[in-house]
Amino acid sequence: ISRCVDSILNQTFTDLELILVDDGSTDNSPIICDDYANHDFRVRVIHKANGGVSSARNTGLSSINGGEYVAFIDVDDYVVNTYLECLIANAEDADMIVCGFKHFYQGDENHMVLREVYLDKLYDESNIGDLLSKRIEGLPFRTPWAKLFRRSILVDNSITFDESMKLGEDTKFVFEYMLHASKIKTISLVGYLYREDHGGNIRRYLMPMKTNINCMTNIMTPYELLKEKYSFECQSFEIEIRRIFTLYSLLYYQKHNLFSFKGYKEYRAYVEKIRLYGVGMKFRAISFLESYKQYFLIFLFVVYIFPLIDCMNRFKRFIKKIK
Repeated sequence: ISRCVDSILNQTFTDLELILVDDGSTDNSPIICDDYANHDFRVRVIHKANGGVSSARNTGLSSINGGEYVAFIDVDDYVVNTYLECLIANAEDADMIVCGFKHFYQGDENHMVLREVYLDKLYDESNIGDLLSKRIEGLPFRTPWAKLFRRSILVDNSITFDESMKLGEDTKFVFEYMLHASKIKTISLVGYLYREDHGGNIRRYLMPMKTNINCMTNIMTPYELLKEKYSFECQSFEIEIRRIFTLYSLLYYQKHNLFSFKGYKEYRAYVEKIRLYGVGMKFRAISFLESYKQYFLIFLFVVYIFPLIDCMNRFKRFIKKIK
């Protein structure tokens, strides 16, 4: 957390308010946050019971004292010292400013990978569709970080993070915001440094079928409105969304031990719902997961082979500990 906060307080743009939301942390993060607030008047700390990332972000949004622009920075990440200065310098003629980012794994900062980079270009309602058709599947257009929002648009349109969603709430937030942004500007700055744990934490997204479908609906509804407003297509994004929810549903079955043909039939029926999912989406390409034979092979792998590999890895770690 210190690296993240220090990168913000050391910005070349100094007229800022930093809101740190302690979402029921059980480590020493609350103490660290309070220490920053005691030493820098620009820092304000909010302690609350754990409610998830959407609840924390909404708490921060509702606690802003004035201010024209809003930026989100996740605690695992950090930014270059000119990050806010560059974003705000380009904010006068745009409603959303997006910059590039680098990606690195925890403990491996010497091997950062340049993931997204943009040209300095302003898009209005006549060509935003061109931008979205090429870039909407990239992380900066699906997450609240690496960008600057105009606070008046958030307030006037009651745009907040959906706390009922376990997956995709940040994508829904950005899509709903873009429906009200008449101008979007990309800048060449690569200012956001995004950290990811090795292997990620995919199991936290495991959800029952109904919850999965609701999350997918909440993402695709504003996406369809964007498509209608700006007349663009991005088939790769639509297929990727189906793949993601298909994978998570499969892992959900594996977790709940549906080791039966009945379990496979239920899973297949769920995937068919996603494949034929409506809200106007047109999928002309056949994605990797749309063959029933492939469904079955992947089902067998995740339900039987994946747990075996996981068990072997746990056994290896146990042996190392007792040596």
